[in-house]
Amino acid sequence: MAEETAYIEFAVRAGVALLGGALIGLERERAQLAGKGGPKGASIPGLRSIGLVSLYGFLVSYASSYLQGSTGWVLMAVGSASIVLLVLIYSYARLVLARSGGVTTQLVLFTTFMIGVLSGFGLVLEAAGLSIVVGLLLASKDTVARLARSISYPELVAMMEVGALVVVIGPLVQALRPLIPVIDILQVYLFTVAVVGVVFTSYMAARVWGERGAAASIILGSLVNSEAVIAAIARAATAAKTASKTLVAAAATIVIAVMQIRSAVLAGYALFIAIGPPPAESLATLASVAGLAALAGLYASQKLGGVAPAVKPRSPLDWGLAARSAAAYLAITLIGKALLAVAEGYRAGVAVALAVAAIGGLVNATAAILGMASIAGETGPTPATAGMLVAIAAATLNKALYARAAGAPSWAARSVTLPALTLSLPPLAAALILILQP
Repeated sequence: MAEETAYIEFAVRAGVALLGGALIGLERERAQLAGKGGPKGASIPGLRSIGLVSLYGFLVSYASSYLQGSTGWVLMAVGSASIVLLVLIYSYARLVLARSGGVTTQLVLFTTFMIGVLSGFGLVLEAAGLSIVVGLLLASKDTVARLARSISYPELVAMMEVGALVVVIGPLVQALRPLIPVIDILQVYLFTVAVVGVVFTSYMAARVWGERGAAASIILGSLVNSEAVIAAIARAATAAKTASKTLVAAAATIVIAVMQIRSAVLAGYALFIAIGPPPAESLATLASVAGLAALAGLYASQKLGGVAPAVKPRSPLDWGLAARSAAAYLAITLIGKALLAVAEGYRAGVAVALAVAAIGGLVNATAAILGMASIAGETGPTPATAGMLVAIAAATLNKALYARAAGAPSWAARSVTLPALTLSLPPLAAALILILQP
């Protein structure tokens, strides 16, 4: 019975090594047939050759694992050296005799040998997964080339910056978290990552999606920074030769609707992270605000059509926006906790939460919402939700202020003010309902 089990294990390991190498070899053979293997006559190893290289790696590692002492290590070293020699001979024939450059095939031979080695040591799933990854990477040559041509250098730098923020700064923040009192730097860091992620994702969506009309560009822009989109609309209205109150009002309505939907979803998620599943009444009020905003946005998009100018993303990242948002979040959180500490009684605490939320919403709705979530443990979920709704209403009203600050003519400012006042009523009414609950 033990011998049968050992044989089955041997067969499975050998099969994974052989099939994994054969899969990679099949891709190489198809590349050769498609004329991607180099100049004519410069043959590259295919299914049989690369499959045998992987099987050879399996045999070397499987045999060495059963040998005692240094004998196993010697066999492993000899097997590895033989592959190195094989690759050197192949490289000489390809580079000198066939006068064909490139090192992809040499790397493929080394990789498939290691896939066989992993399978021989019993890492069957790892070997199978690596075979698929290598095959996909080789097969994606044309796609990768098109992607490289389409990405600009600033976009590539932005990707690296986002990666550094997550991979390098994240562990550092986690390590420093216990050493910094009063402020939870992990929450500030996560908030910053969220802002940067939304900006970058929205930019790339607009980049890939392209200009699909005014409504689409306004929606994508509003996911990042609704105030900046309002300012862009105001500038467009200033430059327009003819006044179109309907178009400006429709564009402003879409901006506000996207902001309210985004904020309502964020509020529900933030409450869940802060205190667990939110109460039904909190979710119901947030959902109703998002639903009414969606209806208003759909109606406005029909009015807008494709006439209004598209809002183009300016840069893949906006570190200034992230820094300002993080500073606002930190200030709202600290001020809210400080005022709650001196407030006496439930109603005083609710009043403090609403006041902080209203002021914070005028500055940054996202920061105000996450700030309310951070003090939900002290106020309770209902006052915190009411504060979030007040912040959404305040962020809605500030669109009229941004339009005026951006230099919009008086008729355009009035066209922004009307939808701002109208759409601020649902979140205010929902907040009032929550506060007046018995």
